[in-house]
Amino acid sequence: MDKIFTTYELNKILNDVKVDNYNINTISNRFSELYKFLSNKKLTDNEIKICILTYPRILTYPVNVLKTNYDNLRKLFKSNTKKMIIDNIRLLTKDELYIKDKIKYLTNFNIDNIKVKKMCVDYPNLLLLSKNNIEDSLEYLNSYFKDTELKENKDLIELFVKNPRIVSYNENKINDKINWFSEKGYSLTDSLKVLTGAKSVISLDYNLDGNMDNKYNFLLNTLGYKPEQIIYITTVYPEYYTLNNELIINRLNNLCNLGLDKNIVKIVFYKFPQIVSLKEDNINNKYELLSKLNMLNIFIEKPKYLMQSLNLTSIRYDYLINKGIKVDNTCYKKLFLSSKKFKKSYGVTNEELLNLYKKEGNYNEQRRNKKSIR
Repeated sequence: MDKIFTTYELNKILNDVKVDNYNINTISNRFSELYKFLSNKKLTDNEIKICILTYPRILTYPVNVLKTNYDNLRKLFKSNTKKMIIDNIRLLTKDELYIKDKIKYLTNFNIDNIKVKKMCVDYPNLLLLSKNNIEDSLEYLNSYFKDTELKENKDLIELFVKNPRIVSYNENKINDKINWFSEKGYSLTDSLKVLTGAKSVISLDYNLDGNMDNKYNFLLNTLGYKPEQIIYITTVYPEYYTLNNELIINRLNNLCNLGLDKNIVKIVFYKFPQIVSLKEDNINNKYELLSKLNMLNIFIEKPKYLMQSLNLTSIRYDYLINKGIKVDNTCYKKLFLSSKKFKKSYGVTNEELLNLYKKEGNYNEQRRNKKSIR
């Protein structure tokens, strides 16, 4: 154990109330067995260390029991199992009956089995929360929904599916956050959209060193948005409050470096704040493609289209041009139809297109250059 734990960490583990009941040799042997088992599952030494420090009592369980529980989790969650136990190794202490019962319970909220499993992968603690805890949290949140334009049960469950962490929210934290949003001019409806829309907003504090006030003031003072614009930006993109200011500045500066005027960049960010979630190379490659196609107006008119992959955009362009269908800066929306609508309009799915061209990220440069010369 002393190979991966410091003396202080070892003392912390051994002083756990439950661990302290066991002989030191028993704990040492179980650690060795557990370490070997988790290493075989491709966990790093640091991941194993964090798992045990987070829950020392895992060493009080026979490893054969943990192995059986892991195999049962694997049957349900496939390759996601490793990620889930790293998030919370306590899952290995729950048997198959317990896990299946909790999944069945969650489907009682009119959530299908596939979505329930995805929720559990996103937030493994969901499997460990008591049923009373889940019900009380949803009931408390629902009391807020009654005073908004949101549909109580339907919208709340949709938010629960999107962000299962909402059932872990402390009532005092929820009240404090809603009061903070109210002071900034958010309606109750908008407050709930932000609060439940991003996975970690509830855990953020308000101090100027940290998070909420800092992020709000950055939009207000640095970027110069009005309070009502800030409410819009953060309502459509709640994750903004979880981002680093430096990252946002770098992403916006990158747009300026491409040749977009600062005021244009400000408009683009307002229309589609999610643009700061795209890496610089991603944006730069799309800018290059749209520049060659003479469609840079998309950046201003429909920046949300930038979320579509470069590969799919270029292949769709080639396909439509080959079919003699006009695509230019006045009629580009057909490039960004949903897969279903594109199939209905042009008779081919995204997958079929990719197989047809078999050139990821490439497009027919020669044909495009000929077209531009004409």
